Amino acid sequence: MIAGLLPAQEGGISVNGIPLAGLSKSDWAALVGYVPQEALLFSGTIEENVAFGVRRTPPVLSSERFWELAETAQIDEEVRSFPLKEKNAAGPARRERFWEGRSSASR
Repeated sequence: MIAGLLPAQEGGISVNGIPLAGLSKSDWAALVGYVPQEALLFSGTIEENVAFGVRRTPPVLSSERFWELAETAQIDEEVRSFPLKEKNAAGPARRERFWEGRSSASR
């Protein structure tokens, strides 16, 4: 329901005082992020996986924005420890955190 996929049967849904009923689906999607329990990673770099949530083609993040998202997702220290940092291949470890970064990138 929070994602806006199902309507409320009674009452309404609001986030930070903003009612879902008063917004377009794209405006609501810009306010809400989704992190699935089964997070999928693409066979690219960590940076490319986090940038996947960016709404432009191609999905590109500035270095500053990447590190801001990495800190939000609590993967910044781990990524800094890798030899190639954000250019390192994305592995299966901490995949939920990468999804959190993606979710934040879409907003």
